[in-house]
Amino acid sequence: MEVYHMIGLSLIFFAHSLWCLNLYDNKLSKRLSEGIYFSIDIVVTFLCICFCLIYDGNNNQKITVLFFVAFVIVSTTFFLLSKGYFFKKLFLIFTYYIFFCIAHNLSYLIASCFATPAETPYYLIGISIRSILHIGALIPYVFWVKERILKVRVYDKKQWIPLCAVSILFFCLHSVWLAVGTNVWNYHTYDVVIFLLLLVVTFGLYVIIIYTINYMNACAENDQVKLHSKFLLDQIQNYERSEEKNSQFRHDVRHHLLHMANLIDAGNPKAALDYIEEYDKVVLSLSQKRYCTNAVINNLLSSYGARFQERNIAFSVKCQVNEKLKMKDIDLVSMLGNLLENAMHASEKSTKETKMTAIYLTRNDHHLMIVCENTCDEPLELVDGIPKNKGIGILSILNVCQIYHGQVRYQITNGICSVCIAFPL
Repeated sequence: MEVYHMIGLSLIFFAHSLWCLNLYDNKLSKRLSEGIYFSIDIVVTFLCICFCLIYDGNNNQKITVLFFVAFVIVSTTFFLLSKGYFFKKLFLIFTYYIFFCIAHNLSYLIASCFATPAETPYYLIGISIRSILHIGALIPYVFWVKERILKVRVYDKKQWIPLCAVSILFFCLHSVWLAVGTNVWNYHTYDVVIFLLLLVVTFGLYVIIIYTINYMNACAENDQVKLHSKFLLDQIQNYERSEEKNSQFRHDVRHHLLHMANLIDAGNPKAALDYIEEYDKVVLSLSQKRYCTNAVINNLLSSYGARFQERNIAFSVKCQVNEKLKMKDIDLVSMLGNLLENAMHASEKSTKETKMTAIYLTRNDHHLMIVCENTCDEPLELVDGIPKNKGIGILSILNVCQIYHGQVRYQITNGICSVCIAFPL
């Protein structure tokens, strides 16, 4: 097999590794992920060169086999090392493969303007243009596209299935053209027209897909806004109930003062002091509890404090977050709301005599830490510290953690479920 074909295949494996490393968030640290990807890249490149030297087939057969090997190895590594929903990752990897097929076909289409497939310059020009397009496109993706993909708030995994199906279908079309088109480019045939038509249709399709993703993201944001509004309404209702009780109490103040005066006049100061102590407790119970000066967190905790009290579940809070966080209010409400909602339902279902939920929020110079503990009976099946069966609530928490590069871990010990979340600041 010619040397330039081996160089081209090595560049493909290298570019695939670069792309998959940066295509989405990785489960492992950046340095460890880089080490794994490029170790696989070196090993696979070496094996491919050995295969080319040993296998007796023609160049087209060798290239077809090695393209398939690259597809399988790169896809497997990406799915094992990247975070996120399976179907979202599937959509991303096939979208990337579509781009690669377009770059490959376009490069050889340009090369056909300068040489025929029978000539060596045809492949050298094609490999050079493909490598420039393939690796060069990574820069705008990392700096302008990746962050937007990470921030897509779509919590229903099934919504990604039709997008995956369409991307797989178009990948099949482009991969077939990749297999047959490289050797048939000729400006005197309809091949160029077919390719350009396929390119236009693919571009139009992805315009529709991007619009659909933005629409799903907007729907998810609207759901979070509704959740935020619900907590605000609960807080307003709590204030209204408190104000109504205060009004009644203020109306009765004169009677309370007269009663204490009568006790003192009757020479019974101890009874008057006991009455004042009881009066003080009632006044304190009527005041709205303030957990922190962060309005969003305080409103949410106040809302859930009333709900826990209605269900006779002990609710304790320790909050040391007093300034506004660098996090959208809807994301903060979505995460804390779902965290407390899950804790409340688990505590309510618990058969223990003492039911409790406790939440601790604190921040330092580097991290925002959130720990939530609650009584529970039903054991959660955990995989790497995350529940295996994820409902919408847990998916929402994970999605917010993903957007802001946070870490979350669940643990169950002696009937207590603990959730620890850490966000870098």
